[in-house]
Amino acid sequence: MNGIEKIIVERINQLDKHGYTVESDLKYVDGQLNSIASALITGNPLHWPRDWDFELYKKWIEEPRQNQLAIAGAFVAAEIDRLQYHGTSSKGQKVYFGYQIIDNGAEHETHT
Repeated sequence: MNGIEKIIVERINQLDKHGYTVESDLKYVDGQLNSIASALITGNPLHWPRDWDFELYKKWIEEPRQNQLAIAGAFVAAEIDRLQYHGTSSKGQKVYFGYQIIDNGAEHETHT
C-alpha cells in the first residue's frame, strides 16, 4: 500500500470506525486538526491541542513512523474536508471526503 492509500484508509477509519464526521469536525475552528498532524509529524507534544486527550498522542506516537504519518495525513484531510464542507450537494445528499453518499449507502466519487 502506498502513502496516499494509507492516508485514505486512516481517514476512512476516522469516519467509519471512530465515528468522526465532517459535521463534527466543523467545531475545530482553532487549528486543532492541523495541530494534531503537526504533533505527529514533528514528534513534538507541544503542538498537541490542549482540548484533545493527550493519551491519544502518547498512543499514536508509539505507532510505527509510517502509521504516525498516515494518521497525520488523515487529520490534514479532515481539515481540508472541514474547510471545503458545504453541508449538502444540490440534490440534498451528504458529501464528504470526495464521496457523495446516496440513499442506499453506496458511494460515488464527486468532483467538488
